[in-house]
Order: sequence, then structure tokens, then C-alpha cells
Amino acid sequence: MTSSPDVSARPAYAGRARVFGLVTPGADSGQVLFAPARRMQPSGPETVYPANVEPYQELPLAPNAQIRVTAPIALEDLPDYVQGVKVSAQRFPGLYREADQRYGPFLDRGHMFELWFDDQGCIVRMQQIFSP
Repeated sequence: MTSSPDVSARPAYAGRARVFGLVTPGADSGQVLFAPARRMQPSGPETVYPANVEPYQELPLAPNAQIRVTAPIALEDLPDYVQGVKVSAQRFPGLYREADQRYGPFLDRGHMFELWFDDQGCIVRMQQIFSP
């Protein structure tokens, strides 16, 4: 008798794309804290907001994960507020904390992201959603 693979051992987000929620820096640059949420967008792109936000969980970043941030996390002039700017995993926590100190605690809309995962459940891409 052959046994089927144990799918319960597979990380919850393995292989998924465009998972929406809130992201904050983790304990080190190799991880983030992620709170899954439902994406609400009643009209244009500037109206995105999170609903049904779940508790934060620690998730690993893949080596060389692509991270793009926009306002308010990007502390530079942005030629494109939708695409934002690329930052390294090492730079992300510092930018986040500096913006948090400059502007005060972020509202949920200030740190919304879409995440892409590899087959191991590591984040390979993070794109911040700009919604003023």
C-alpha cells in the first residue's frame, strides 16, 4: 500500500501568490510579521483597505526576496507611487521604523502588502499597496 504525501507538513502559504495583509518587520531581517486580511477596494486603487485582519504571524523571507515599498515607508521621492521602490530585506526594518517614528504609528492602510511565496512557504516577493 502506498501512502500519500503528508500535506499537513506543507507551510500554509506555500506556492501562493498575491496573499494580502499587513506587514511589519520581524525580529531580524530574515523574517516579517504578517497579519492576513481581506482586501476591500470599493472603487479606484486609492481606496484599498484591509478588513477582517487576523493575528500577526512570523513568516520567513527567501534569500534575495524582492521587496518594494511606497509611501509612507519609502522615505524618498517616488517616481511611481503604485510600483514604489525596491529595497533589500536588510533595509526594510530600518525604513519602516524610521517612517513610524517620523509619522507616528501606521494606520492599517500604511503597511498593506501583497506577498508571493515559494514552495517552502518563504516570501519571495513583497509589494506594498499604496492607498493614501
